[in-house]
Amino acid sequence: MTFITSDFERSIGEPIGTVNLTLREALTRAGFEIATQSLTSIEGRRGSKFAMATVGAFALGKLPIRAAVKLQPAEGGCHVAIRLGDEWNPLFGSASAVKNSYREAFAEIQQVIDAALWQLTPAVSGEAAQESSRKKTGVWGDRLARKMDDAGRHAAKNGARVLAADWRTTKQPWDDVDEVRLQSSQGVAVVAMLEVQAMFNAGTLIATRPDSLPPPLLAELEQLQAHLEHALSGRSGIAMVPLGDSETTVLQFLRQQGSLRNTLPVRTLQDCVTCHTKKLVNPDYQKILRRNQMLKNIGGSFGAGIVKGSVSPFVLFNRVMSFAKLDPDFVCRNCQGLEAQESIVTLCPHCGATQPQAVLQECSKCGHDFRESLPHERLWSSASDGFDRPSPGTPAKWLGDPAGRHELRYWDGADWTAHVADDGQATTDTLVRTR
Repeated sequence: MTFITSDFERSIGEPIGTVNLTLREALTRAGFEIATQSLTSIEGRRGSKFAMATVGAFALGKLPIRAAVKLQPAEGGCHVAIRLGDEWNPLFGSASAVKNSYREAFAEIQQVIDAALWQLTPAVSGEAAQESSRKKTGVWGDRLARKMDDAGRHAAKNGARVLAADWRTTKQPWDDVDEVRLQSSQGVAVVAMLEVQAMFNAGTLIATRPDSLPPPLLAELEQLQAHLEHALSGRSGIAMVPLGDSETTVLQFLRQQGSLRNTLPVRTLQDCVTCHTKKLVNPDYQKILRRNQMLKNIGGSFGAGIVKGSVSPFVLFNRVMSFAKLDPDFVCRNCQGLEAQESIVTLCPHCGATQPQAVLQECSKCGHDFRESLPHERLWSSASDGFDRPSPGTPAKWLGDPAGRHELRYWDGADWTAHVADDGQATTDTLVRTR
């Protein structure tokens, strides 16, 4: 349970994609590892629970901190809400010294964030941070020593879980959604959540590169993705999301880009900040190597059995990608530099050339059209597709529900509607075939 938090909000006169990238870079400079990210949310963590258990609560620089960022498009820019909170409830009662340590860390992080936003644009407004903390029953002397000793043994026993937590299990707000049913005037589109996640990743990649699309189109993409992310947050199972007519064209573009990214290899391009020597890296493979090494260090060689999952790396790329400083084991092969900038790229399947552009259309070297590899599909379908229809000329009236979910469904003379009835009680239920 959270021991102490600090909340602050900012309004910025810049597009949400630009602010998103600025905040991710600022958090990385402040020592955070980005755990999850999308266009409207960022979650980062820094410090070590293991160090807290074995070194102590006053290990400055090791305090486990979680940063949660929520972004919302607004007229003339976007609004940002940021929460900083502890990730390891200390065992020191009211622990004013621990609270002060966290306050100092929170203030330092806020300064880094505000400086980055101010450098982006002077059009930044917001109030001072609001602190929230709770009291604990005191734990002192021998009791405290026993608690710390138990915590240390527990951390060592479960070190594989603490230090090498599987990045694939990091939660997104919509991770409990299995299927998304999009409703528009063109019909209904049934999309698996993994496909929607690929769309989100593609949209975030495009939105955080402001030169990827003309500003009006980029603004439409940002508005649509923000709408979808907020509509799916906290939902589970099958989620219904209505779309406006202006959103359907952008949705088809976003789906195309997500599908292309899923079919092409994902790579990260490391650009040494000292000499700008570039190197291609497979992030999925690197993460497996790093995790296996941690597991070996803790408990022998049992980590060597970990293998890559079957889900497309691009669907998961937002859980392994950082945007500023890489892990300490990065060493430039040219100048021995230890820092690099990292960006997502792909490879042309025709000539193998690196493709750094955010919007995938044609290979920048050989002109190969990536879109040719996508199968033709009918995204939108009529609500009544695949269901029995009354004989031609049947007037509008209540009839038996062809889906079998309700007693009656209203036929408007041309198509089945969402209006249904059971025991004389009318409700609505969109007619969509389940997979």
